[in-house]
Amino acid sequence: MVASVMVPTDNKSRGAATTVPLAALVRRPEMGNSFGVYVVTGENGKRIAHFRAVDVGPMEKDSVTILGGLTPGMEVVTRGNADLRNGDSVVNTTEGAQQ
Repeated sequence: MVASVMVPTDNKSRGAATTVPLAALVRRPEMGNSFGVYVVTGENGKRIAHFRAVDVGPMEKDSVTILGGLTPGMEVVTRGNADLRNGDSVVNTTEGAQQ
């Protein structure tokens, strides 16, 4: 599975709120229709995607405020997430992105 990831950081204009691109947000019917994102962790030298339910706040143009469930610095998948499942291996395809 190939996906893009980004590292959300605190948005100073919103205080301590964490924002992510709207494209990172997914809804999984098999998980109670909860909204979430796929976070990326390193396991045995691989980058693995894990679904994480989040509390969604206000949405603007291309981003959404996450009220709970993420902390700044977590990597989230922003492309290719519609077909991801827990435990899928991902690679960072974003040029110049942090790894």
